[in-house]
Amino acid sequence: GTKPAATAAATKAAATAAATSAATKAATMPAAGATSAATPAAGATGKATVNVGDTAIGKVLVDDKGFTLYTFKNDVVNSGKSAVPAAILPNWPPLVATAAATKGADVTGDLGTATLDDGTKVVSYKGLPLYHFINDKAPGDTKGDKVANIWFVAAP
Repeated sequence: GTKPAATAAATKAAATAAATSAATKAATMPAAGATSAATPAAGATGKATVNVGDTAIGKVLVDDKGFTLYTFKNDVVNSGKSAVPAAILPNWPPLVATAAATKGADVTGDLGTATLDDGTKVVSYKGLPLYHFINDKAPGDTKGDKVANIWFVAAP
């Protein structure tokens, strides 16, 4: 028979390699699970702009395309690092910028950067890295809020 642990490890390694490869190529879609160019990661590379957007649950931080941005509970403020495991990054693509991020008029906190384990620079807000959620399909979606009680919309 097969060994499930080995299969899981191989799948995780493949997902990590695919995510690293996609980030290196400045891909416009996440490495796995994407079915449409309209997914949040479509705006995840290049010069990032962080704005405040209106959603059904109130004002949240959004990217330049209006997709909601999230924070991860296990990230440490001002640590400069992301604590998101590489294996789940395809579901939570970070807001990656190859140049300094800019903030919209209603954004009051400071923008900075944090680093993924593979060295990718991620935009941070008030010291926390910012991420998209793969299941948000349209600007203003907030389907990632409170997922597993560790993912939350980024509040302005």
